[in-house]
Amino acid sequence: MRSAVRGVPAPEHASPMGVIMGSRDRTVSSSEADLPEADARLTLPCTHNQLLFAPQVGGAVDRFVRHDRFEVMADLDRVVRQA
Repeated sequence: MRSAVRGVPAPEHASPMGVIMGSRDRTVSSSEADLPEADARLTLPCTHNQLLFAPQVGGAVDRFVRHDRFEVMADLDRVVRQA
């Protein structure tokens, strides 16, 4: 069984856990927000409050709930082409 936040045990059949962090967040640092038990991580160029309203966050949450990951192959392909 994985442990969850603050040492509270996670249920034995826990769903995948994802963490979304803001690279411009001055309220919660990335090291504070990150969980070693997380199955996926996403860092966006947002402040703490912007994470609540950024359209990218809603899309990322939707993808994570549906596919257990934040990225989809189309997103990765577009990022690779832009590099």
